[in-house]
Amino acid sequence: LISAGEVSFILKGKKYKAVKSISESSGEAQIVLVKRSGKLYCLKVYYPNFHFKDDILNAVWNLKADMVMTLYDYGHTTVNGVERDYELMEYLEGGTLSQLHFDGDFGQFRMIALQAAAALQACHSFGIIHKDIKPANYFFRDKEHTQLVLGDFGISTMMKEGEELMRTSQARTPAFAAPEMYDDVIDGEVEIDTRVDFYSLGITLMYLWLGKSPFAK
Repeated sequence: LISAGEVSFILKGKKYKAVKSISESSGEAQIVLVKRSGKLYCLKVYYPNFHFKDDILNAVWNLKADMVMTLYDYGHTTVNGVERDYELMEYLEGGTLSQLHFDGDFGQFRMIALQAAAALQACHSFGIIHKDIKPANYFFRDKEHTQLVLGDFGISTMMKEGEELMRTSQARTPAFAAPEMYDDVIDGEVEIDTRVDFYSLGITLMYLWLGKSPFAK
């Protein structure tokens, strides 16, 4: 594991110093807060047996939408003599949507819902199906919780031009996954389109407003 103060990363000739570990519990990567020239970044360093999806990151790179997490760089680096994939992203200091409590403030809830839907629409316009829409994958750029940003494209998939349905793995977060993620499974794969993301967004918004799963008894 990577510890702050012990590691500096050389990414394409530029040095970034580790500040602290943000997450060590991810199944595929460790998330580290790093600094270069006084600016903070979020660095996702994949474990040796895991790799990023080049087509997804290329699409996110070219998307450059305000409501989608900014991707500054991606590629390969060496940690303790082992080559590992990485993503260098903006640091979003406002935490995740899962940490927000509306307390009946419908105005704030409406603002969040509109921004969340706009982020999805931007992704879909580039052919990206996120596949893992949930409160923990929406972030706030600011501590005042006014700028919502969509991130974590780890299990996302790309729609192929001219095809209405995309065959993809069944990877999902069960509590927020659309019914299509369970139907007609063939060799562990399902056929979906962008509507699965809007279903998950609907469940996400219900969860946030109710303060619990809409399926809870």
